[in-house]
Amino acid sequence: MKAIAAAQAYGAAEIKSVYMRNLRRGLEYAIIVHIALFTVYFVLNYANNLNAENHKYGTEFGNYEPYKPDVPPPIEEPPEIQKTDIAPKSDVDLGVKTPEPVSSTQAEQMTIATQDELDKITSDPGKDTGNVKYVYNGNTGKNNTEIDDNNNIKIRKDPETIPKDKVYTGVEVEHMPEPVNFAQVKASLVYPEIAISSGIEGKVMVKVLVNAEGKVTKIASVTGPEVFHEEVREKVKNLEFTPGLLNDKAVSVWVNVPFSFKLENK
Repeated sequence: MKAIAAAQAYGAAEIKSVYMRNLRRGLEYAIIVHIALFTVYFVLNYANNLNAENHKYGTEFGNYEPYKPDVPPPIEEPPEIQKTDIAPKSDVDLGVKTPEPVSSTQAEQMTIATQDELDKITSDPGKDTGNVKYVYNGNTGKNNTEIDDNNNIKIRKDPETIPKDKVYTGVEVEHMPEPVNFAQVKASLVYPEIAISSGIEGKVMVKVLVNAEGKVTKIASVTGPEVFHEEVREKVKNLEFTPGLLNDKAVSVWVNVPFSFKLENK
């Protein structure tokens, strides 16, 4: 009975010593973990505040690039083939007879008669007064044909009349409209706040109609991130262009204008 009691007393003391040691270690670990968590939280919060204070943004706009659709290669006209008249060969008898000799008397009579007729024609050309009459009908004989160095006849075409209200594309005109104040309009654009907070960037393409005076009269379409559409529609109306030319005349032309929106800190 004494041996059992001694064993029980020894076991209780050992458990108490182990319990206290484990409790102390647990408290130390808990304190260290809490200190680490608070340190990470304050460091991250400080970094976010510093990033927000130093956040800078801006816009970067691309250079103007006129719309250049794919142009098919010009169709070359086939060279003109000069026709040479060649007498056809034929074995058919056309009824041409061999001339027979004529006596000198008959030949002299025929010559005299022919000369008399010629004298009559030259001495009496007019029916009433003997003078040839000419009535001007407004046609001077001028035409639109010309002969080149190779004796080929070419027809000159009059310049085509250009309708005032017709609208052309880039492939139909000789000279595309060019912007004269693109830098000013580019500088006036404002980066939308919602795009800044969301970190949105992108390229916007707007199709506008430039009239013969170089003014933007119509906006056909705007492509790209929708957050930039309203700002581009508002400012692109202020663009001014040199007019497009066709046959040295100013015409209305569709033009594509690109804008690029980019954050500086990216």
